[in-house]
Amino acid sequence: MALDPSYKELRPEECGTCSFRALFDLAAVGNAEIEPRSGRLLRVNRKLCDFTGYSEAELLSKTFLDLTHPDDRAATIALADEVMAGGATEWQLEKRYVRKDGSVRWAHCIGRLIRDEQGRPLHLIATIQDITERKQGEEALRDSEARYRRLVEMSPDVIFVHRNDRMLYANPACVRFFGARSIEEVLTRAPLDFVHPDHREAVRERIRRASTSSAPNPLSEQKWLALDGSVRMVEVVGASIPWEGRPAVMVIAHDITELRAADRRKDEFLATLAHELRNPLAPIRTGAEIVRLHSGGSARLDWAADLISRQVKHLSHMVDDLLDFSRIAQGRLSLTLEQVDLRDIVWQAVEINRAALDAKGHDLTVEVPERSFFLRGDVPRLVQVVSNLFSNAIKFSPARSRIHVAATREDGKVLLRVRDTGAGIKRELLPHIFDLFVQGERTLERAEGGLGIGLALVKAIVALHGGEVAARSDGPGKGSEFVVRLPLLSPSGIGQPERQPEPSHGPSRNPRRVLLVDDNRDAIESLGYLLERLGHEVRSATDGHEALALARAFQPEVAILDLGLPGLNGYALAEEFRRDAMLASVVLVALTGYGQEVDRQKSRAAGFDLHLLKPIALNDLAPILEGTTPREGRRT
Repeated sequence: MALDPSYKELRPEECGTCSFRALFDLAAVGNAEIEPRSGRLLRVNRKLCDFTGYSEAELLSKTFLDLTHPDDRAATIALADEVMAGGATEWQLEKRYVRKDGSVRWAHCIGRLIRDEQGRPLHLIATIQDITERKQGEEALRDSEARYRRLVEMSPDVIFVHRNDRMLYANPACVRFFGARSIEEVLTRAPLDFVHPDHREAVRERIRRASTSSAPNPLSEQKWLALDGSVRMVEVVGASIPWEGRPAVMVIAHDITELRAADRRKDEFLATLAHELRNPLAPIRTGAEIVRLHSGGSARLDWAADLISRQVKHLSHMVDDLLDFSRIAQGRLSLTLEQVDLRDIVWQAVEINRAALDAKGHDLTVEVPERSFFLRGDVPRLVQVVSNLFSNAIKFSPARSRIHVAATREDGKVLLRVRDTGAGIKRELLPHIFDLFVQGERTLERAEGGLGIGLALVKAIVALHGGEVAARSDGPGKGSEFVVRLPLLSPSGIGQPERQPEPSHGPSRNPRRVLLVDDNRDAIESLGYLLERLGHEVRSATDGHEALALARAFQPEVAILDLGLPGLNGYALAEEFRRDAMLASVVLVALTGYGQEVDRQKSRAAGFDLHLLKPIALNDLAPILEGTTPREGRRT
């Protein structure tokens, strides 16, 4: 655009009235009068000076292109040429200005070309409005949208948006997850096409809730279907979002198929591990009972039998802890709640740890008054909690240390404190002391062992009872204190405790015909010997087919069966008993190393009356045989 040196400035009367001048000068936006051919600024107002950072005199020495950002000059010249050529009288443009200090501002420019009666350009009147903040906001919004779109596009999780059973958007992860050829193939399906029939009604209700609420749906575990029909497990959350001006539902799903498969493999491994460990423990425990029976009063033999029994019990507890934590972690541990006197719990835990206490010569004091603290809890589990805390105090305290146990009442709860003067806990370890597999530092001088499960199990069981547990220590060598806080029963809810009769372990008052079936010959021979010593008539077999034939000839009253038998397994053998009219009334006891809930359910379904875990103590088995009556169709 060429400058015209012949241009002559207009006289004041040609610039309009005084009112126009006032409006021009006092406007809240920048105003400029521009010579159309040269682009020189002829008149500017104070607002334009503020916007550009130049004084009025400085601006009047410049052209409008001098103020324009270099990247926007070409567009500005093209628009000016179009206006001068008669293409338009009024124009609008958004462009950047460079201020005197070098900073850049955005402006929305509106201009009008004034012509004379012959149509010749006289001057341009331009209004310049600062839109920098709006532009920055738009840019930030674009950047934010680009970032989030990038996150969604790169996410390994399935993310899609739908409305009224129609897919509106799907990220690339959907193609991989559903096994589609393209995103378009995913978008042709209805959302519920991807949901397993078992979950469709529940998902339909979740969609309805998400569509009518601003709050996201809670996390849900669901079965989904890939396009080839394969089933995938997912964790899903959904929420209502605006999409193209209308409400829609966004779904985010995390694939947990492999995680659940790993859980199943872990459960199977733990079940097998428990079974393989318990199987050899059974004859070892029974062997200890036989040694005790034949000790003839020998203190040395009694000591050996007690030593074997203690170590078997210790290993059994380790196996139980491992399986218990697995069940708790998956929400599969149920509690049998009853009224409990805390003092009884504490003393049962003391007796479990009595041998270890005596062996290290610890001084134990217990301040838990009888009938002062009543809870509603699961007795074996609460004993497990206190026993684990005792076990830790015993193991991590040097010989002849002090262990103090006390209970106090606070705000309707009981605080049970187990305090020792032992090894203590490092400050950095305290926040993690209840985490799974966390243990204090091991040394050759202090090799107490353990799996690092006990305290994690304590926390989990206490939480199931509505309580809390905390650990305190001033540091290594300064002892530690564990505080269990549990809700107390209100006085009106306390009844008279039931007293269980003490079991008798002398010769049986009701000798039974007992069939033992186990492929571990050591197990059945040792257990059979003990039962015969109690007066029972015993027959044994090592596989299912042999056992069935023997049972028909022997007509047992009780059959104690292992589940993992060769040939005909324990479940199938139980079903054969129930189908046989001659054997249908036999009381069936599963004595096995498999102790998960699924194993108990299978044994009940097969017809077993009881499901017991190896290694079983004679003290536990003898009362069962004493109280046994013919089945007569009953199921437990």
